[in-house]
Amino acid sequence: MKRLLIALLLFCFVSTARAEHPDPSSGLIQYQKPRPDITTGYGPVIDDLEQMATTHKHGMREPNDPGGWAHELTQFINGEMRDAVSIQLKRRYNSFYVLDGYALWLPEPDITLADIAKLVPEEYHNIEYKVYLVWCQRYWNKQPLFILDEATAVANALQYHVTARQPKVWRETKATYAIYFSKLLLQAVEEGDPGYDHLPQLRAFIEWHNARCWYLIRQHRALSTPSR
Repeated sequence: MKRLLIALLLFCFVSTARAEHPDPSSGLIQYQKPRPDITTGYGPVIDDLEQMATTHKHGMREPNDPGGWAHELTQFINGEMRDAVSIQLKRRYNSFYVLDGYALWLPEPDITLADIAKLVPEEYHNIEYKVYLVWCQRYWNKQPLFILDEATAVANALQYHVTARQPKVWRETKATYAIYFSKLLLQAVEEGDPGYDHLPQLRAFIEWHNARCWYLIRQHRALSTPSR
C-alpha cells in the first residue's frame, strides 16, 4: 500500500499496477501513460516514450537520429520519476523505464561508481569505461544505479533500431557494455553493501534486463548481417 501511495505521487505518470511483467520478481510495475494518444510518425518505440513523458516540452527530440531520441527521452523519463520518488521518500532513488508502460525504481545502494570502476581489468579500460565509470563520477559517483539508467536508455534505443529495421552497429556495442557494467554493478553491491535492502530485486532486474539486451543484440545482429 505504501508503495502504491508513493507511486500515485509520481507526477501524472502513474496509476495502480495493471499487469504483471513476465518476471514479477524484478519489481517492474506497469503504469498508465500520461499522454496515451500521442503519435509521432517515428514508430512505436518513439510513440511509447512520448506517451510516457509528462510533457511535450522536454527538448529531447532528434528527428535526424531517432535512436538518440529514444535514448535521451528514456533518460528524461527516468529522471522525472527518480526526482519525484526521491523527494517523496527522502532517500536517493533511481528509476528505469523499459517501454510498454513498465518501470522500476530502486533506492541507491551504499557504493560508488568508483567502486564499480575498480572491478574492471586494465585491459578493458576503453572509451566506454572512461566515460561511464570514470568521467561520470563527477556527476553520479554516489548514485551508482546511474548504470541502469544508462543501460535502459541504451536498450530502448537499440529496440528502436530493431523495430524500425535500421541497424546501427555501434548501438549494439553500447548494449554489450551495458550488460557488462550492469553485472559489475551487482557484484559491487554484493561485495560492498551486502545488507542493501533491495538486493534481491536489483539482482532480478539486472538478470532480466541483461537477457533483454542480449535478445535485442541478436535481433539487431540479424539485421546487420548480410544474407548469403
